[in-house]
Amino acid sequence: MRFPGSGETVNNITSGIFVFFFSLGEMIGPILGSLLTSKTGSFSTGIAILNCVMILWTILTSYHLGGSLLFKGS
Repeated sequence: MRFPGSGETVNNITSGIFVFFFSLGEMIGPILGSLLTSKTGSFSTGIAILNCVMILWTILTSYHLGGSLLFKGS
């Protein structure tokens, strides 16, 4: 999709959204990391659990976004 004459506006909005989520991650990341560490008892266990969640999330996202292309049924 093209936005004739609106390139700068689209660029500004996109940059703003990126900076918002980047900053949100910088604030929430340490808080959730410390909570996960305190609940699991060690940093390594918390990271292992987080990695398992991210792998599952990646598989489910790939399945739903690429459904018919990546996972062809019989």
